[in-house]
Amino acid sequence: MNLLHLLDTFFLLFHSLWILLVVLGWTWSRTRRLSLAALVLTAVSWFGLGFWRGWGYCVCTDWHWQVRRSLGDLDLPHNYIGFLIREGTGLEVPDPVLEPVILGAFLTSAVGGIGLRLRDRCRMTSTEAEVLTREQEDLLE
Repeated sequence: MNLLHLLDTFFLLFHSLWILLVVLGWTWSRTRRLSLAALVLTAVSWFGLGFWRGWGYCVCTDWHWQVRRSLGDLDLPHNYIGFLIREGTGLEVPDPVLEPVILGAFLTSAVGGIGLRLRDRCRMTSTEAEVLTREQEDLLE
């Protein structure tokens, strides 16, 4: 197996895991911070770099497509989710159908992740306050 095939496999695994982290990572408290960091980096790519490269621009997709083109794959979909669906099922889902679903999943993850992170911080603050109150009561006795 040559370097291009290794890179193709790496991007397939890495990018797929990245997507799972962004979409599902916020649901578990242990992965919530990492998921929020992945959300921020994804937003920077889609909306920051996307300002110049086209909205929804993804660095990982761009690099993976460079590898795939070098391997002779010139029929690449516009977005990575479309690629995963095509590779996994053989179905071609049109971008106008797929893109709102992708954006909706991203926004749901962002709202859910931020909301749960704020809730966790409030709970932590409440717990810390209870511990301090108990310590003060013990000192008064």
